Amino acid sequence: MQSKTLHGVSILTARNFAQSPSWKCIFDWEDEISDLLFLPLEELTKPRKYSRLLCDPKTFNYALPIVKRMVNGCRGNIGIVYLMAPENIRFVLKSKLKLVPIFIDTPTSSYNSLRKLGKVFPLYYVSSYETFEHLSLYHDNVRFLPFSVPETWKLNRIPEKQLDVLQIGRKNPILHKWMLKMASENGIEYVYQRIEDGVLNYWSTKDGLIGDFRDRRKFAPTFWKRS
Repeated sequence: MQSKTLHGVSILTARNFAQSPSWKCIFDWEDEISDLLFLPLEELTKPRKYSRLLCDPKTFNYALPIVKRMVNGCRGNIGIVYLMAPENIRFVLKSKLKLVPIFIDTPTSSYNSLRKLGKVFPLYYVSSYETFEHLSLYHDNVRFLPFSVPETWKLNRIPEKQLDVLQIGRKNPILHKWMLKMASENGIEYVYQRIEDGVLNYWSTKDGLIGDFRDRRKFAPTFWKRS
């Protein structure tokens, strides 16, 4: 029943060219939704270099006419696409589908671009409730979609606590400095990310280098199973 209901719907993925570690979370969700709703994955074509300049927040107005033509001229099938930021719209400039974008990384600096894009798509999603509240003042076609951990990594049991603090994503330099001090003075194990020679490593204030975990299936269970 589901496959018939969602006939003509696919999930667009940038996994063949988006290499940043952050995108692995998105790829997890693409797989999750694909399995749950019986939707095929369709690989996007790597965008040309000039499109990065075209879709830069400072020059975003140049990309809007292209996006509008793309949306107005698309065929009947629907493509669901996770985009890390508004400027990633360049990934789908050549798409022939009716797009339903889901924007993940939406700092306040991206609000202007999102307000412009929101007028173009019949429906779009954001993963930040703060962003949703703001954009709802301008658009009635924006929806809130929380970005949580997929079922893929859910355990059947509650794991024993092994870490005190785990930092994921961008570091606030002030809070990071404070956490290092707290760990040193109170014996707290603080695990944080550190980029070295272009590699994103995890470091522990107790055990030093833990690893880079480029393999997704190695990364997720590691912090649950450490002794």
